[in-house]
Order: sequence, then C-alpha cells, then structure tokens
Amino acid sequence: MTLPELTSVPGGTIELSDARRGTSRDVALFAFEIGRVPVTQAQYAAVLGRADPPAAGAAAPAHGVRWVDAVAWCNAASSRAGLRPAYDVRGGTVR
Repeated sequence: MTLPELTSVPGGTIELSDARRGTSRDVALFAFEIGRVPVTQAQYAAVLGRADPPAAGAAAPAHGVRWVDAVAWCNAASSRAGLRPAYDVRGGTVR
C-alpha cells in the first residue's frame, strides 16, 4: 500500500474571529503536513489491517469515519512510514 502524498503547510500566526461574541485573537500554528488528496477506502482498510472494501468503492474517499478511528489511522500510517505517531491517545483522550 502506498501512503498518501503529503504537502507541507508552514506555521505562522492567524487571527481567529468569533462573530457571535465580536471578539478576535491571534493564534500561533505549528507547521504540519497533510495529504494532498483524501484517504481512499483501500488505504484506510490496508493501514488498519481490515478487509479490503468492495472493488467498486476501493478508490473512493473513506467516509463515515469517527474521529477516534481517523486518529488511529493517522498513527498507524505514521508508524508504517517510520515516523512518530502524531497523536497521543490515553483513556479516550486524544492529545
């Protein structure tokens, strides 16, 4: 299985606004990488060691994925690539 191609997003500072409260604040963001295209059903199944999806849907984007399952996929994909998992999961809390 080929892992998704990633693109780098530089860190920086952005202004977040809350229209309901009429407030805004600056937030510092760390640089990160993100997939250029959505993870496919086949990639999702392969990384988590699950049965392959039906052939008709293998190339379709993975969908209906819970947040905790997406975190598990990201950590497993990172491990496969020889990288440190991005998320720390302890007792149902994701950091």
